[in-house]
Amino acid sequence: MPGAISGGSSSGPASAVALGHASVGLGTDTGGSIRVPASYQGLWGLRTSHGAVRRTDLLPLAPSFDAVGWLTRDVDLLARVAAATFGSPAATSSPLQHEVEPAFAVDPSLIASVSPDVRDAFDGCVSALASAGTIGRPDEIALGDIAHLYELFRVLQAAEAWRSHGEWITAHPGALAPDVEARFQFGRSVTPDREAEARTELAVQRDHLDRMLGGRILLLPSASSAAPSLAATPAEFDAVRSRTLGLTCIAGIGGYPAVSAPLLRVAGGPVGLCLVGPRGTDLALVRVAASLAGSLVA
Repeated sequence: MPGAISGGSSSGPASAVALGHASVGLGTDTGGSIRVPASYQGLWGLRTSHGAVRRTDLLPLAPSFDAVGWLTRDVDLLARVAAATFGSPAATSSPLQHEVEPAFAVDPSLIASVSPDVRDAFDGCVSALASAGTIGRPDEIALGDIAHLYELFRVLQAAEAWRSHGEWITAHPGALAPDVEARFQFGRSVTPDREAEARTELAVQRDHLDRMLGGRILLLPSASSAAPSLAATPAEFDAVRSRTLGLTCIAGIGGYPAVSAPLLRVAGGPVGLCLVGPRGTDLALVRVAASLAGSLVA
């Protein structure tokens, strides 16, 4: 939206697609950097399963969470791009071609963390999909202490980001914006013992997420609000960022694929409906998202 934040680190390709300068945007998603720009700019975005697309030529941020993905203006093109990468479902027995069972789940604690207008838009969308018979009534589940999950993600992402870029940052003082610099310096402060403890606990929580989701598709907003205004204060923007990362870190922790579909709208602009599926269901998840979108316009 004009006058608003364009999104995360993949907001450049997202903006190019949104403005019509490109048909497909290639980006990475560590903590939501495809899903959030897609949400803010009314695009389709896919974060692929962790490790599904090779990252050997990728400049890393946090390798435990970095994933490749794409942004498009329509879902048919997103599906074609994904299929060109993964291959035809009929031509391979790769785990990437597993079908997603048509079962859905929501975590009320996640929905409670978003802005009231986004919550209303999300509830209205889910109700419309249920009324249309597209998804039935999603199961309500409890994924656990989201603040705890986010803190584990934050610690490990920051520690790995400092290992990836700390040498350059040290050699170029003042090169980063103060808020970005502060996040890297936090990574510098993470001790090996704290990182090891967080990594052990993250593995436990990842197993817990797998059990709670049970192969279902998690539905949630792609971001906690519409795009914040460029006039927002640093404190206001940081609050929005933290609430959004509480949503987006779920896919990062689980290594799950996630599709942001531009199906919600609030007064401040577009907001994505996010579908988080089991690992390896990337192509099927895009098809499911397309069917949801189709049912809303039918």
